[in-house]
Amino acid sequence: MSISVNKPIRVWFMRTALDNIGGAERVISQVMRGLPRPEFEPVGVWLYGAGAYGEALEKEGVRTYRGLGQSRWDVRLGVRLFRLARQHPPDVLLTTENALACFWAGVLKRLRLARSLAIAFHVTRMERRSYRIAVRFSAPVADRLIALTPAHRDYWQAFTHAPVERFVIIPNGVDTDHFAPPADKQSLRIQLGLPPEARIVGLVAYFKPVKNLPLFVEVASRLLQTRSNLHFVLVGDGPERESILQSIRARQLTKHFTLPGACADPREWHQAFDILLLTSRSEALPVTILEANSCGVPAVATRVGGVPDVVQHGETGFIAPPDDPDALTHFVALLLQDEARRRAMGIAVRQRVVQEFSMHAMVNRYARLFRELCTRE
Repeated sequence: MSISVNKPIRVWFMRTALDNIGGAERVISQVMRGLPRPEFEPVGVWLYGAGAYGEALEKEGVRTYRGLGQSRWDVRLGVRLFRLARQHPPDVLLTTENALACFWAGVLKRLRLARSLAIAFHVTRMERRSYRIAVRFSAPVADRLIALTPAHRDYWQAFTHAPVERFVIIPNGVDTDHFAPPADKQSLRIQLGLPPEARIVGLVAYFKPVKNLPLFVEVASRLLQTRSNLHFVLVGDGPERESILQSIRARQLTKHFTLPGACADPREWHQAFDILLLTSRSEALPVTILEANSCGVPAVATRVGGVPDVVQHGETGFIAPPDDPDALTHFVALLLQDEARRRAMGIAVRQRVVQEFSMHAMVNRYARLFRELCTRE
């Protein structure tokens, strides 16, 4: 079904909320901000509350509907959602594997209250049964399934059994003008309360089990056995925060760690790092690696999900097997002891992100997809 060329393409972005907790939420907010006006009309539909990103978008003038229900069992949620879809029908409905939103997106498409449905996947592990049920219910009626990398697409194609031609690959992107190398790294570290002369190994992440942050602490402990001029930074918050603090205290590493908590803009932390260390057991396409790379910081990361599609082993960083502290320690040590190589990798990763993973390119790919969905017969 095609739409009038004079009418803005109304795109619903639907989730339970748009909190400031991870890369997927940041990507959605970037796409909503970046879609060209007046060609597109982005609409935030948050089934519960808006969340930090959602509230920021609302203040910027993005149309928002929130609080349609109090829980998944709230019978009023469906009624309010149907009424809203009839009054302001979406030309494209975009959701993620977020269970409740994904389920209701499938309902709206099946009832023809949404012209087109796209599901954007941002994980490679379905930890909750409700997520698996929602995806299997909605994926068969989705017009497009969005993956982040070829490896990510292969995972979701095997999970959904959807034809591969229904998939489109849109890598995450970052604002390469905003995330750029700092003018004076030492002054920035002083401003952040970090030791200016130390080598800084860090990570920005949501503290949840899949990030495997105890392994980050283990690698830090091993590195400190042979090098003293090191400092480690874990930026973020989440359910694993207290256990991470306990692990750091148990190893008597408190003076070597900084945990500043969650932040709205992690740019300065990325700029302060020398190396980003990602110890996850599962990832899709980690925005934290792209942001660090854009700041000229190479990564040492585990070989999970789409990480090998981003980190070119030996050229722009190093990749180690999951749950392998020996390999991770070895590769971080290599970069610490070879400053020339580390600097060269920093230049290379910055160039690669600018060329292949910019926010501008990502938004253009989403806009192209939305246009395609709205011009199909």
